[in-house]
Amino acid sequence: MEEEERERENKRCKEIERKSMEKRQKKIEEEGERQREIERKHEEERCKQPIEMEEEEMERENKRQRERREIDRRQQQEERQKQMEKETQNQREMELKDQQHKEMEEENIEGQNELEREREEKQKVIKEAEEEEREREEERRKEVSMKKHVVVNVKEKAREIFNRRKQRRLEVLKGETRTDGKRTTNQEGEGGKTAGDGKKTGEGKTTRGAG
Repeated sequence: MEEEERERENKRCKEIERKSMEKRQKKIEEEGERQREIERKHEEERCKQPIEMEEEEMERENKRQRERREIDRRQQQEERQKQMEKETQNQREMELKDQQHKEMEEENIEGQNELEREREEKQKVIKEAEEEEREREEERRKEVSMKKHVVVNVKEKAREIFNRRKQRRLEVLKGETRTDGKRTTNQEGEGGKTAGDGKKTGEGKTTRGAG
């Protein structure tokens, strides 16, 4: 009985020991598993850190690239704006120069037209003056011709009067000569002298009148 009791006790002890061993083994295994899990997590963390760092670096690089692209875009936009403003300014300057050139041409044309009008006006004035001068010259010629005609008529009239007077004197002298010889002869001499004087006087008057 005692021996059986010892065997049962031994079995219980062994069973307890086995269970205790199993528990310890299980704990060891669990601890090992926990350690491996910790190590795995640590490993994941170690692996994850470079990836995150790389991702962060990539993100920073992308951000820098975006900033550079934005800067480039703004610079290009500013350059395009400046170029457009410059082209607009050049266009305005060209339009202004064209307008000034056009105005100068118009002023030149107007000046030429004004000169042409002045030239035509001067020619007109000269022509009118020449026409007036021709008319005055024609009037002077007519007046001279009329004066010459009057002078000729006056001279002819004076000559006729003088001849008639001379003829009358001669007739008077001839009549006196027939009636009285010597006295008549003397009177003829005096009458001839008087007639000669009268002739000179008449001619002088005629000449002054004609003049």
